[in-house]
Amino acid sequence: MPIPHDQQNDSAAPPLGAEQTLRQRAEEKLRATRGDNLDALSLDQARQLLHELQVHQIELEMQNEELRRVQGALESARARYFDLYDLAPVGYITLNPQGLILQANLRTTILLGVSRGDLVKQPLSHFIVPEDQDEYYLRRRHLFTIGTPQVYEVRMKHNTTGDVFWARLEMTRGQDSETQAQVCRTTLSDISEQKLVHAALRENEERFRTIVESVSHIAVQGYAPDGTVTLWNPASEKLYGYSAAEALGKHLVDLIIPPEMQIAMRQAIAQMMTTGIGIPGSELLLMRKDGSRVAVFSNHTVTEVRGRGKELYRIDIDLTERKQLENALHAANLLLENQLGELQNLHIQVLEQSIRDPLTHLYNRRYLNETLPREIVLAFRHNYAIGILILDIDHFKTINDTYGHLAGDETLVAIARALTTHLRASDIVCRYGGEEFLCLLMNTTQEFVLHRAEQLRAAIADLLIVPVHPTARVTASIGVALLPTHGDDMIAILKSADEALYQAKTAGRNCVRLAQAG
Repeated sequence: MPIPHDQQNDSAAPPLGAEQTLRQRAEEKLRATRGDNLDALSLDQARQLLHELQVHQIELEMQNEELRRVQGALESARARYFDLYDLAPVGYITLNPQGLILQANLRTTILLGVSRGDLVKQPLSHFIVPEDQDEYYLRRRHLFTIGTPQVYEVRMKHNTTGDVFWARLEMTRGQDSETQAQVCRTTLSDISEQKLVHAALRENEERFRTIVESVSHIAVQGYAPDGTVTLWNPASEKLYGYSAAEALGKHLVDLIIPPEMQIAMRQAIAQMMTTGIGIPGSELLLMRKDGSRVAVFSNHTVTEVRGRGKELYRIDIDLTERKQLENALHAANLLLENQLGELQNLHIQVLEQSIRDPLTHLYNRRYLNETLPREIVLAFRHNYAIGILILDIDHFKTINDTYGHLAGDETLVAIARALTTHLRASDIVCRYGGEEFLCLLMNTTQEFVLHRAEQLRAAIADLLIVPVHPTARVTASIGVALLPTHGDDMIAILKSADEALYQAKTAGRNCVRLAQAG
């Protein structure tokens, strides 16, 4: 997504010198057209000439007014374009064919830990770990030689902290609007949290499969929504006579269901996948590979794995030794349910971790970016206002430098606790970044929001942060904005609140300021 360089609007009214030149040219044209016999014109001819001049003057004034209007619209559009570019949740980078950075938005500077001025003319490869640079060079070469968009993942490092993070790069070939040279337009997304989630899921699934494979007397199978086999443990091989290689990818009905039961079983599978409810355990007479029948106690469980959809798990117990295996069946059911429960709990835990700040346990900026657009839609649908408070701890760097980062962490935790204590259960509190917090107050009024902001400011000023100093105090500056008064979308309302915060800072800190109505 390119940002124009220095776009100048050519539609502005011409300067005074240009008007004089234009007048001289007009007079010359008039003399060439009518000659120098103006004195010889009759009264009617002079009136006609005056009328034409007045008409032309009005036409010129109307054209100038239209040009000024177009210029204003262009300037407004350019301002909105810059806001969208810099406030985007992903990094936007423009590279030349040699891989040097030509342009980058604000999100890129945050992800890479380098100011925008220092980024320009640097090779993007400087921020990619050595082990992944070959992949980057290969993808960039394919982009410029073939033109096919490239999407891939590499590890990158933060220039200031040295921290390594996983990034998704999406590259497309484009053309510079000024030089017409080929450029690479790149989006940069931090996918470290997704990588952690996937790694945790793989680890848990491997543990689940290890347990299933180790159960020697309980046949466990897994099935896709269409009934094809995805899991066939050794006990299933022993019970039904099919090896895992023979069974995987085949349909349940074609393997172990007798002809007289096949229609009913297909209907049962469809019902379980539709409702998500398994069939209660029951005795069935199923079929082995050699055609013989075997009595089993069969239980079905449906689970839904995020990213993969629903899966059907089946536990079969050979009732030939029914009495000896009744206890084993009960234990196996508990084991499977516990494992599935652990898997689902892990999904919930990982999801919760991905939207929570690990220090304060408040929601993080990712949760805000996902939630605020939905809340704005609801606010417009039900015709109520949303209050936005952006709170910044005053002189927080001094606390860290004077008392250490542990004291700084304790300060953040104490303020987070104060915010959640003084806000309603329906309100949302996020750690916005560093020493900044953001509060969303739903279905509210300007008077209530300002009153609550002042309460929060006073509560923070009264906090005693013991690890900092037994008598130390901290203060906070708060910027307030309301939707729709100060903005009717996420970008506009956050920008208004941030500008109000800046006003609070410049007013001496430890105060509340309301955004100016647009």
